[in-house]
Amino acid sequence: MTQILRAKNASPSPLKSFVIAFPQVGVAGAENGLTPPTKIKVSVFVRDVSGSVLPGRSIKLSAGASNLNISPSDTQLTDNIGQAQFFLTSSVAGKVQLTVTDVGSNTNIVNVPTVEFTE
Repeated sequence: MTQILRAKNASPSPLKSFVIAFPQVGVAGAENGLTPPTKIKVSVFVRDVSGSVLPGRSIKLSAGASNLNISPSDTQLTDNIGQAQFFLTSSVAGKVQLTVTDVGSNTNIVNVPTVEFTE
């Protein structure tokens, strides 16, 4: 009898995966203005149901605000510790609700903080 090894195709857990935004409150402004905007770092950690890291997952960060700038792009691959990093700036003050989605499984991560830009 031949044994075939199969790759584990684990899906992300919407509850075990999480997002950290630091700082959660930043200053809105123009890149070339007197007050440059605060860069808020958003780190997404993708885990499966057992809590294991999921490297190589395509993660999309989106927000309802059109004035939000997401860099280096709104979609990143998770690294070897299951982390994807984004940086946010805004030219307009206000609270922003972020949405984080694993593109391959179309799974939304539940534990996502809001961020706020002040004047």
